[in-house]
Amino acid sequence: MLRDKLKACGANFCDSCFGGAVRDFGDVAKELSYIRNSAAVCDFSFLPKYSLNEECGAEFLDSVLPANMLKLRYGKMADTFLASPGGEVLAEVLAANIDGRIFLLAESARADADFSGIFNGEGTDFKDITKDYCVLSFDGPSSWRLAESVFGTDALNLSYMSVEMYEFGGEPVCLMRGGKTGEFGYQAMIESRKAGELFDCLKEGAENLGGGLAGMKAHSLARLQGNFFNVAAEGKAVKNPLELGLQWMVDFSKDSFIGADKILGDRSRGVARALAAVDSETPLSVGAKLYFGGRAVGEIVVAEEISGRGLALGLFERDFAYAGFDYSLSPNGGDDVRTVSRPTLLSRSLTEGMGAE
Repeated sequence: MLRDKLKACGANFCDSCFGGAVRDFGDVAKELSYIRNSAAVCDFSFLPKYSLNEECGAEFLDSVLPANMLKLRYGKMADTFLASPGGEVLAEVLAANIDGRIFLLAESARADADFSGIFNGEGTDFKDITKDYCVLSFDGPSSWRLAESVFGTDALNLSYMSVEMYEFGGEPVCLMRGGKTGEFGYQAMIESRKAGELFDCLKEGAENLGGGLAGMKAHSLARLQGNFFNVAAEGKAVKNPLELGLQWMVDFSKDSFIGADKILGDRSRGVARALAAVDSETPLSVGAKLYFGGRAVGEIVVAEEISGRGLALGLFERDFAYAGFDYSLSPNGGDDVRTVSRPTLLSRSLTEGMGAE
């Protein structure tokens, strides 16, 4: 698809998770700065992509996914997940309803993920469009300017979690406004044969705004800062959607979807563990135990370094998974880390809004 262009731009590709995705372009700190201060373009074409008709597809998907897919209206999107029969998270799923079709973008920790057998319902005119379409994201406080310059002023009317069809070079583009960085964010889905032209246009536009290209590593750091779920990080490590705090992706008035028995049962019984963000003056390591006095009450499941500090996610006993408390990395040790609330920064998109000079 875009691999040759990405290589020419200095892309380093992921060895595991997000198969075929760009890890970085050689300077993750700069790429994260693009996301936070201007506009960053990232290739999400590695995502498995599917299409179903709305007439039968909505009802079928309602039996598969935990969100209420019957309430997915024209021009809107739903963020949910696909569970295994045992109730574990397999993929985060973004569903968009536009022009009589429901498009699904499925993000999984598996490089070889293929969910076509699950989403292929009778009468839904199911299509696996993974190879036929590319998805390019652009995120940052100036990304709305990029949307306006490429797709016209009407793109500024696109509200959060909405989708609309536009044109680029005479070809239709499905433009989705969502994002998982805490900044303004868009995803543009276009036929693969035109993706190179759109990539060049977005790249040039981002550079003119003081931004550039970014890989999945910078996106993952932005997600961690901004309290957005990452299926390839905490999702891979924890798997239980209620321990992950994904209750908001589930319609608990439903009693039938894949994994419902386990997920609904866990909600009724309650789960014993929960995630909390952890901050430290030095980087942390996955697997490190967190102690309250002499008792281990949590474990680091995601660990990153941002600006020399450690930012991590710990899976705690539920009674200890609250922000504002100090824990030790050794029994009866000192106050090594503190639980914190996310987002850990106030994004420029929220403070400046659209129209900022």
